[in-house]
Amino acid sequence: MSVPKQSENSVDKPANKFTIHLTLMGERISLNIQREEEIFFRKAETEVNHFINAYKRKFPTISDTKLLLFVALHFATLVEENKAEKDSQTALATRIESIIDRLRRHSLESFEDRHTTA
Repeated sequence: MSVPKQSENSVDKPANKFTIHLTLMGERISLNIQREEEIFFRKAETEVNHFINAYKRKFPTISDTKLLLFVALHFATLVEENKAEKDSQTALATRIESIIDRLRRHSLESFEDRHTTA
C-alpha cells in the first residue's frame, strides 16, 4: 500500500481512486486512495483515534505534538514487532522445509537400500 496523496480537489483523479474523508484528533482530512484500500484506512482511523484518546486519558496535560509522538511510536513499535515475528516465522518455515527435504532424502535412500540389495 503506497502513501496516499492529500486531496485538494477531484480533478485528474484516476478512475480507480476516490476521495476519502477521515477525522483524526478532531481534524478532517481528505485523501485520494484506491477503492480497495478504504477498509484499511477506516480501520486505521478508528485505531489512531482509539490510541490518541487512550494516551490523552493517561497523560491529560501533554501537548498534542507529544501525544502524536506517543501514538506514532506506538504504531512504529507494532510494525517492528510484526517484522520480527514475520522474520521468525520465515526462519522457522525454512528450517521445517530443510528437515522435510532431509527426511525425504533419507526415506528415498532407505527405500533404495532395501530394494537394490540383491
